[in-house]
Amino acid sequence: MQCKICGQYNPPEAHFCGDCGASLVSTVELRSAEPAHGPFATPRKWLLITGAVILIMIGVGYGLMFLLDESGKAPPRTPPPPRPPAEIPSTAPVPTPTPTLMPAPRPEGSQIGNLAPDFQLQDLNGDTVSLSDLRGSPVMLNFWATWCPPCRAEMPYMQQIYVEWQDKGLVILTINLRENSSKVRQFMQSNNLHFPVLLDANGNVAQKYNVTGIPTTFFISKDGIIQERKLGAFQSKEDIEDCLSKIRPTTVTTPPIEMTVQAPSTRQLLIDASRDGGVWWFPQSAPFNPEQDHHGKTLVDYLSTLGYKVTELPRPYTITEDLLEQYDVVIRANEYTPYNTDEIDAYRTYVRNGGKLLLLADYVRPGEKDSLSASFGLIFAGTTRGQASIICKFIDHPITQGVSSIPYIVGSGLIKYPPEAQIVGWLSQNAYLDLNDNRAKDKNEPIGPPVLGCMDYGDGRIVFIGDTNALESVPQPVITNIVGWFEQ
Repeated sequence: MQCKICGQYNPPEAHFCGDCGASLVSTVELRSAEPAHGPFATPRKWLLITGAVILIMIGVGYGLMFLLDESGKAPPRTPPPPRPPAEIPSTAPVPTPTPTLMPAPRPEGSQIGNLAPDFQLQDLNGDTVSLSDLRGSPVMLNFWATWCPPCRAEMPYMQQIYVEWQDKGLVILTINLRENSSKVRQFMQSNNLHFPVLLDANGNVAQKYNVTGIPTTFFISKDGIIQERKLGAFQSKEDIEDCLSKIRPTTVTTPPIEMTVQAPSTRQLLIDASRDGGVWWFPQSAPFNPEQDHHGKTLVDYLSTLGYKVTELPRPYTITEDLLEQYDVVIRANEYTPYNTDEIDAYRTYVRNGGKLLLLADYVRPGEKDSLSASFGLIFAGTTRGQASIICKFIDHPITQGVSSIPYIVGSGLIKYPPEAQIVGWLSQNAYLDLNDNRAKDKNEPIGPPVLGCMDYGDGRIVFIGDTNALESVPQPVITNIVGWFEQ
């Protein structure tokens, strides 16, 4: 059959031209003819049918989407729950763990950067002190002897540091070389020194630290490392503080002192050191200068911070009623030489008329007498001796509120007091009152004697204690408690 389009001859049974694909039969013939290969034999029919099906499906889909509910609005669509984020597998390489290398231990020695050699020594009370037990606190370690003039010269500065830093986390240890305990104790008491002393009787610890001259001081950090070494005496308190800056605790601060009463700035306070025997004014000698260092200056400076205007009397000085009545509070700093009758009467009148008196006594040898204390019925006698000489037994009283202990270096004890006096503090049971000064405990000598108390006298008040040194170092909170009780 010949194609009418291209003229190509095709087999008789063909329906489409093999060359151009045109139909070889008429439309009527094509509709009536039996398809050779089923209803979808021709591409055009297949495409039309497929397109129709797709259109029908799209129409049905849109119809369903726009079905209206009873109100004529499209029903709300509930959003599908959020899909959790797909976890994307990491392609980063897994690091290989690096083993932790422990630092090599520091060598033990006496040079800066070395681990401070450990030791165990006894203090003046017979207790054993170990350097390793102090790990976690910075330590100032000083080697000295009583026969060493440079050592003695730096002691007042070390005492000041001890008073100011003992509550800030710093540990001060001094190691005495090859001297017996009685000699060292007498030296400490005579010079009003309170810091701890350890006894290196055979010099072994000094040898460990390669001490070739004294004084020598080591400054050890809280992890036991020597950070500074000082050969020779310190020339000032600031000289010590320069070295302390390398080990001083950075996280420990001075706790705020809770004041019971803030004294007004117009209050006047008198320090009567006119009978001092070397406890208050030491190491000064006449003429006395309150601006220069002396044992009582720490207490004076603290009282000044409370708003008191403080006056210190030199020795000798005559006490009169006109003098005392100018002051709201008077502190009598021990009595080495007695007062005369007029001076005692002036004191009694002052307190009776509303004055406040802090009586600081001290040790009383046989044949001696604290005449001012005795005029109020308070009889101090003897010298306190023994181990653990501290006030540690108290009754509940405003003066003792929050107090756990008070240092008691060398003082006296009360053997008699009037009924109106109230005892609020006693020494430990390891201390006794040496009444005959033979440095031995006799049968009639009391153990743990009373040493701290108070009393009303006329319109005034008195607080008394048997050791001037005990309050010179400003132990807290007893100082603020006394001030508060006076102001009540």
